[in-house]
Amino acid sequence: MMKVLLVLISLILVSCGQELDSSKATIVTSPSRQGPEKPDDFTAELAIGCESGDCPDYLVKLNIRNQSSLEQCVGVHYKRNNNSYIVTSSQCVDQIYRFPDSSCQNRIQVYAQSSTPAEGIECETVVSATLNRENNPPLWSDDYFIFKLKSPLNIPSATLSRNALKSADQFEIWKIKKNGSRSYSFYKENCFPVYNSYANPFAANENSRSVIFKNCNVDEYSVGAPIVSRFGRVVGLLSVNVSRDNVPLRIPEDLLPETTLEKMVFGSTFRCRKNSKGQLPSLDCRERKRTYGELTRLRIQLKRNLDLSFYTEEVIPEELLKYRSFFKWSVDYTDNEPSLQARAIPECFFKPFSWVGRYGRRAKWIKEIKTLPFFQIHAKLDSTMQVKPSFVQTYIESEIFFNPKNVRKRGGSQVKIISGGDSRSFKYIPNCPDDESE
Repeated sequence: MMKVLLVLISLILVSCGQELDSSKATIVTSPSRQGPEKPDDFTAELAIGCESGDCPDYLVKLNIRNQSSLEQCVGVHYKRNNNSYIVTSSQCVDQIYRFPDSSCQNRIQVYAQSSTPAEGIECETVVSATLNRENNPPLWSDDYFIFKLKSPLNIPSATLSRNALKSADQFEIWKIKKNGSRSYSFYKENCFPVYNSYANPFAANENSRSVIFKNCNVDEYSVGAPIVSRFGRVVGLLSVNVSRDNVPLRIPEDLLPETTLEKMVFGSTFRCRKNSKGQLPSLDCRERKRTYGELTRLRIQLKRNLDLSFYTEEVIPEELLKYRSFFKWSVDYTDNEPSLQARAIPECFFKPFSWVGRYGRRAKWIKEIKTLPFFQIHAKLDSTMQVKPSFVQTYIESEIFFNPKNVRKRGGSQVKIISGGDSRSFKYIPNCPDDESE
């Protein structure tokens, strides 16, 4: 009996070992980003300074030991019930280490600002984290990793805010850079939120859970950098930079940006984070599940919702006023993917009795050659990947046929226009009603 029991235990141990080995092959890690070339030792004593002298005291540097790398990130310190907590981006930590209540001892060291080299404080327990199994930032509703420290930090607590991020507001982003061996300093950049970008159409307005920032990015040390409002409140965190590798863009050729992309970075806000009492904000934090299908649908919708009124109501009508030698022109719009095309078509004969006499009373069909405008409005991405109209105006030499005798006697005529091989006939074009008759 004892031998059978020993054999069973051996088989169980072997099978468990096989499961662990097979799990290693399927681990999904954070999106690839350039790691520090020569990271300091995990438990090294570090000096953390401030480049501008006005860095928030709650900023901390993180050394994170992952499965196969040492990540260095920025964290934000806050206190609850005399305990110290740190919040940073989940992209700093491999997915297998993000589970709540799991130990993070010997995996994360936290360094407060200090003018002289000092030891870090060790992480104790993971409190909460987003898994973000999809390796594509637009599909992340949130991005955070919160852990409790083994002992309290004697530094101020940050104020985490669920305030909206208005597109006209400027925000401070606090990053960190390496000055030399075991020496770092915090510094800031100013950024602006971007909404309804092709990069992340889920970030549609100031109430969105995710956001894109322009005019800034994150480097190998600064993932998790806090987004700070002008009131000094932390409203979110930065994750990873916007690039063709991680959107995923899959941009149709006709939408390709005409200019170089600005520096941009994905971020996550605290709009829908629970407060210390476990309460959600009053705003509606429900949202559709983020899938590739929904991402594609929203991107198509951005193109369909493109506002063309400036061109259709102002630019094109104003341009057609220049061509009133025979006709008052209107516009024929054709949705010819990937562009909206607009051709000039005759609406009525403009002041016919000021020019019809030149053809004689017996003239029937005559041909005039005129250059007419042709308009195209394309949907294009701008430097922040927002869908904007691109207006192109060309000119086509056109042959215009009409009957001046009918214009004079019948108040209008059949019209035929041949433009670049395209022939259009109009059964009857009347004289404009505001013109005087003979």
